Amino acid sequence: MEVNQTIEAAPIRRTAQTDASKDANKIISKGLLLPFILITACFALWGAANNMTDLLVPAFQKVLSMTLFQSSFIQSAFYGAYFCMALPAAYLIQKYSYKNGVLTGLTIYAIGAFYVIQQVRP
Repeated sequence: MEVNQTIEAAPIRRTAQTDASKDANKIISKGLLLPFILITACFALWGAANNMTDLLVPAFQKVLSMTLFQSSFIQSAFYGAYFCMALPAAYLIQKYSYKNGVLTGLTIYAIGAFYVIQQVRP
């Protein structure tokens, strides 16, 4: 007596639930990919500017004939701005949105960069 049994798998049906679970498994949805790339690029550029201060302080000492004590104020002013602006930035983000906080920060950064360009020109 021979028993011949065949087991067939049920076909997988696509439902809204399986499509939603695929979207939930993605880290970044298609609509947010460009903003994610832009904000990541901004953080990379802020990091580069942050790192440049360490390289520029010795150049400032040499060109401007500054002492070590005087040049330490460059680093103090740069990192002191993080301390001074932390609470106002947190308030701005809490009251409005993260997007407005980033745009405000970029605007202040751009204004500062334009002031530097004006002061460097002879």
